[in-house]
Amino acid sequence: MRPEIIQIIQFFSSLAITIIGLLLTQFFQKKPKLIRFTSHISEVILKNTDGTNYMPEHGQPVPVRSHSLVIGNIGKAPARNVRIMHGVLPNNYTISPPINHQKENNEISIESLAPGEFISITYLYFPPLLWSQIDLLIKCDECLSVPANMQHIHILPEWLKVILYFLLFVGAVTTVYFAIGIILCFYNSCIINH
Repeated sequence: MRPEIIQIIQFFSSLAITIIGLLLTQFFQKKPKLIRFTSHISEVILKNTDGTNYMPEHGQPVPVRSHSLVIGNIGKAPARNVRIMHGVLPNNYTISPPINHQKENNEISIESLAPGEFISITYLYFPPLLWSQIDLLIKCDECLSVPANMQHIHILPEWLKVILYFLLFVGAVTTVYFAIGIILCFYNSCIINH
């Protein structure tokens, strides 16, 4: 085999090993990872018991706004000293499941979130306040939170998941098999030609 081809193979193999090492380090490293997403943004007009709009002395219907903020630690280590900073922190909020927290100025502090733990903060407020003016930044001692795009999806039955994972495994093995075959074919043709 020509020395140039050997050098190219050595370069790409060392590059591949370096990239795989970095990816494995990122995957197995124990650190927290906070995610957040906003859900259930709504506005409700208050009604009287007879179904008519509730109108206090100023004669206008009273809208009430609400939204939920979900915060979770999807990392492999506890997130310590989680701080939820607000532009405006409404007086009416609920943290579910109930967790020890401190409220100071426009900040809610939580001692820690375990790996895999999620909490939901539901806010209740009145116009002119908007949901986008409430929660600003979420961070812990180790990291900042990352916004997560979420959507409601239908959950597949367990038997169907097993079949899909099996087909995925078969496809991956087949791809690796053909990739190795192509590499060997290329390698053998280089040896035969030289």
